[in-house]
Amino acid sequence: MTASRIVATFVLFGTIWLFAADRVIDLLVDDTWAIPIWRWLKGFTSIALSAVLIYWLVRRAERMQQKLELETARQRDRLAHMLDVSPAVIYALKPSEHNGPWIVDFVSHKIEQVSGYPVDYWLGHPRLWRDLIHPDDLQRVLEDQERFKTQGWLHHEYRLRHADGHYCWLDDHMVMMRDEEGQPVGVIGAWLDVSNRHRDGERIRHLANYDALTGLPNRNLLHERARHVLAHAAQQRMSAVVLHVNIDHFSAINETLGHEAGDQLLREMAQRLTHTLRPQDTVSRMGADNFIILLPGACARDAAQICLRLMTGVAEPLAVADQELRLTASIGVAEFPEDGPNLAALSQAAESAVHHAKREGRNTVRFFSRDVHEQVRETLTLTRELRWAVEREQLVLHYQPQVDARTQQLVGVEALVRWQHPEHGLLSPARFIGLAEQAGLIQDIGTWVLREALRQLASWRDQGLPVVPVAVNLSAAQFAHPGLVELLRQMLQQFHLPPEWLELELTESVAMQNSDNTIAVMASLKRLGVKLSIDDFGTGYSSLSYLRRFAIDKLKIDRSFVVGLSHDAQDEAIITGVINLARSLGLHILAEGVETPAQQAVLCRHGCDVLQGYLFGRPMAAEHIAQLLAHPPVAAIAA
Repeated sequence: MTASRIVATFVLFGTIWLFAADRVIDLLVDDTWAIPIWRWLKGFTSIALSAVLIYWLVRRAERMQQKLELETARQRDRLAHMLDVSPAVIYALKPSEHNGPWIVDFVSHKIEQVSGYPVDYWLGHPRLWRDLIHPDDLQRVLEDQERFKTQGWLHHEYRLRHADGHYCWLDDHMVMMRDEEGQPVGVIGAWLDVSNRHRDGERIRHLANYDALTGLPNRNLLHERARHVLAHAAQQRMSAVVLHVNIDHFSAINETLGHEAGDQLLREMAQRLTHTLRPQDTVSRMGADNFIILLPGACARDAAQICLRLMTGVAEPLAVADQELRLTASIGVAEFPEDGPNLAALSQAAESAVHHAKREGRNTVRFFSRDVHEQVRETLTLTRELRWAVEREQLVLHYQPQVDARTQQLVGVEALVRWQHPEHGLLSPARFIGLAEQAGLIQDIGTWVLREALRQLASWRDQGLPVVPVAVNLSAAQFAHPGLVELLRQMLQQFHLPPEWLELELTESVAMQNSDNTIAVMASLKRLGVKLSIDDFGTGYSSLSYLRRFAIDKLKIDRSFVVGLSHDAQDEAIITGVINLARSLGLHILAEGVETPAQQAVLCRHGCDVLQGYLFGRPMAAEHIAQLLAHPPVAAIAA
């Protein structure tokens, strides 16, 4: 209850008492001598009742004030607790005299954690806030403050120096408080430390633009830099160069020493490449052991010297996994604008050049040329189309006759795959087998060849023709596949063919990749009943000791030795030695690439068993082989 209410209550009570008490005395007292006494008693009674009333009113007011103060203290404690647990710093500013800097009138204790300075320090130093702002942010913040004076609110971020010296990012919200006349009387604001958000943002931006393993710019950042570099080069009519650097034999190192050693190697290579180049150059990792380098303002002549420095840096000894390695690199070079108008075209051109360098023996530099580009583009196109060749039934088998050296009768055929390309016509294996191996398609193609060859054998048999064995080449991937023997067993059962009608040809180099495994697989194939031969004998490891351990039936003399039979005594001596070796081991001998009667005569004179080559027939379609089976001898229709 307020003082005015207390006074009003007392006046009302006093007025009522004066009039009411005199009226009561006049009505009840008849003795005129007693009236003064009663009025005297009335006055004392009035004083007593007034004192009681005033005491009651004051005590009631005191109790209400105490309750209000207690509630205010409770609310203040609650607010202080809320400010303490709040992640934000709450502050209030008041204007200073003579239009000086605004003074901190209140700040929550959270300021000590955010800034490292105690509350009293902030209250006593009006310029502290301005002095702690990062120099790079100060001008922007002061401009924001000027706008704040007119718009009355502000939200911005800036860096503030902590007491220990590091900078933290603050998210600052401010609202101007004004009086009834619109004059500013104070500011209420809140700081929130958003340093973690900025660090996370920086980390995300770094991950988006830099390679996690090497710390080099990735494809995104490279494209961004290249866009500016090439635009400037085009405007100024300058050149620029893109290099594609590939570490030679990296996959072998990765497989031999492990991925951890491979990662260490890549990090070291990234540092060497970076240290070799100018500050304005960009080294970017595109994955695995491929690096793209952007050289602003450089030309082909500059690139040649830079490539030499890069190769020298790569070749420095490197200690990895307790071993000292000496690496080499293959580099492809493309120049702007001659080899492409943008980074995508230049990168493709440089990649074409590096593939060319790889084919020429690695550890070299090659510049892009249109011929190389078209060749690589055609190769990539063929690889894509090859993936659909089996499904679209574009592969076909041709068969080359194998004849008895003495009787010239057909004793076998070799199945050779061809690709009936819808645009390029019939393609030989030399055009696509290598692509199939690189693209991981050789297993599917090899399986199709086996099944198609056995299907054709069954078809000839069902036609009542005198069937001869068919020879099929096995790739390294097929031979290494753990399900090879079971696959063959299922195919032979599917077509109801005796296993001796199938001869599997394995090149010498494939057989020697893992000789122990080769021996085990060959033993399993022999138990199945199929025939085995070594193809291109003498062109691989040229080691004969393994022949005693391999369960083979036939050796095939490579055509490279047959070509010089008529005029090269050394080739004849080699063939004589191979034939004698095969005889001693109980093996049959087949010579391929026989094209002249003179070659045939020499081979027959030395006791070769089977002949194969253009002299007796080129690879031909299955229906032509059916004619040969139905109408021997082969010599009558040989090509």
